[in-house]
Amino acid sequence: TERYRLARVFVDQFIASYDRVPKLIVLDFDDTEDPAHGEQEHIRYDGYYSAYCFLPLHVYEGLSGRLITTIFKAKRFTGQQRLSVLKRLVKHLRQAWPDTLIVFRGDSHFAYPEVMQWIEAQAHLHYVTGLTSNNVLQTLAHEVVEQGKRADERDGGKVTRFHSTRYQAGTWSQPRRVVIKVEVSEQGVNTRFVVTDLEQAGAKVLYRQLYCARGQAENEIKDHK
Repeated sequence: TERYRLARVFVDQFIASYDRVPKLIVLDFDDTEDPAHGEQEHIRYDGYYSAYCFLPLHVYEGLSGRLITTIFKAKRFTGQQRLSVLKRLVKHLRQAWPDTLIVFRGDSHFAYPEVMQWIEAQAHLHYVTGLTSNNVLQTLAHEVVEQGKRADERDGGKVTRFHSTRYQAGTWSQPRRVVIKVEVSEQGVNTRFVVTDLEQAGAKVLYRQLYCARGQAENEIKDHK
């Protein structure tokens, strides 16, 4: 209860930092490692970081870099827990800014089907998240990869290609738009995937200008630490 109340204070401070209602805000969600030592309450061993740590959730506004809120916790949220946080946050923001366009953004471990499905049912709310590769996605990217390889052989240097397609994972209720980025260079082939409900933006613009901008949140976290 105390942690939830503290998280709400951060949101109230974020809203109060604006002199006028913003037309657009971006919710950058990211977890970060907070190493812990000794027998602290709720401490947990995390296999990804190979250490005992807390794993607080940070939410920054992607255009301004302002902290929206942070939630102190010991492990990564499940999809339902993540959705619960998002619902409460959006409800609180909507009380102040009912018509502001909101974009939820995160890396691949934020692409929960329950989160995407809920966002798709809301007005003025969209999502752009990374998507973990698998065999089906690699098959969908095959022709783009081959085009990149041919361009690399012909012209040399680094070649980047973007493509938009439809994909439905086994846990998804419907097909969704997936943007594929293929990069071919002397280091090899690097293929990345992004899932979104934004249908109008071009694949290149959506990946480079919207999705890649989430990297700034990692810098905000470093500054925070």
